[in-house]
Amino acid sequence: MNYLLASHVWRQDHNGFTHQDPGFVDLVVNKKAEVVRAYFPPDANCLLSVMDHCLRSRHYVNLVIAGKHPAPQWLTMDAAVKHCTAGIGVWQWASNMTVLNDMDRFHLVMDVIDRVPQTGDRAIALKQQLKDKRIEHKRYIDQYGQDMPEIRDWHWDRVASKRGRP
Repeated sequence: MNYLLASHVWRQDHNGFTHQDPGFVDLVVNKKAEVVRAYFPPDANCLLSVMDHCLRSRHYVNLVIAGKHPAPQWLTMDAAVKHCTAGIGVWQWASNMTVLNDMDRFHLVMDVIDRVPQTGDRAIALKQQLKDKRIEHKRYIDQYGQDMPEIRDWHWDRVASKRGRP
């Protein structure tokens, strides 16, 4: 059985919450994986690949969550089939999205500087260094298609251990 959920809670249009209850998805994904599968294709080509798979499958309840409005097309059809066949993946070219959306640790530190006036002149210099590092990071991604090694290989535990913390 295939169920296409074409309206979801993250896209509030004219219908509001009446049929966009995330509780349905929660209910489905809490069922046994041997019976129920849930798919969240990120673009139209992935949706085509997922639907092809679901329509060919047997003995599963397939839930496909896809918006009904135009959205960016990220992958070619071949790339979408490969991505969907793998089941999960990392798009290296999208790694800069965290920085572009102001959700990275550079922005976190800059926000602290903006909110804690006691940081003074040293903080102004640090903030400029962080802005420069963000520009360098974007240029590196544009050239190499992945994060700079100092960002890609950074871990909290390594930084804490260098300062003598457990």
